[in-house]
Amino acid sequence: MAFDLDRLERYCSTVISRFAQQHHQERFYRFAIDEDLLCLNSIEAHDETAVRYQLAWQESVRPLVSWEEVLADPENHRLLGLLERYQELDTDDHAACLQAINDARAQKRQKQPVNPYSTPEGLLSLRENTGDWKYQGFATLTDCDGFDWEACVDHQEFDPQNQPHSEYAVAMTQLLARLMASGIFQELNVTEDFSAIRVEHD
Repeated sequence: MAFDLDRLERYCSTVISRFAQQHHQERFYRFAIDEDLLCLNSIEAHDETAVRYQLAWQESVRPLVSWEEVLADPENHRLLGLLERYQELDTDDHAACLQAINDARAQKRQKQPVNPYSTPEGLLSLRENTGDWKYQGFATLTDCDGFDWEACVDHQEFDPQNQPHSEYAVAMTQLLARLMASGIFQELNVTEDFSAIRVEHD
């Protein structure tokens, strides 16, 4: 099965238009095709994600003061299981467990004293990485009969030098050009530096 660009363009235009009506108060800076996922992110969504990640990191490194706090986080259970297995930690000794967890958190703080999601590099990573976008996969190309999933899978198996020339890569590049030329993105509230890209995975 070959890619049907006419069908794909009509499908993308429909779902983008519908999305724009539902999110008209946000300012969008990027659209991306990530394998079969259509992705968008806004300035507002990026800022929300950054705050959430910053708070989560701070929570992950702060010293705990009670056994109840230990029990509240599944990650602590995983760490205690490893310490019990490899360092013979007595998990019935709550004081020892609390100390072990706080030691691990102190090491993490020492290793990375600055919140990684507060640095320019960290914020740029959140901005660029579709996996951190709020609207990753707001629609999927596999819902359109014009998409060739097998060609997409084949593309992932190509070496990096040949990936840009695969049937999938060529079709998605052409689809992006069509969408940009059609003006469909103007239905969104876009920033001056708005761009539409195709994500390539290593």
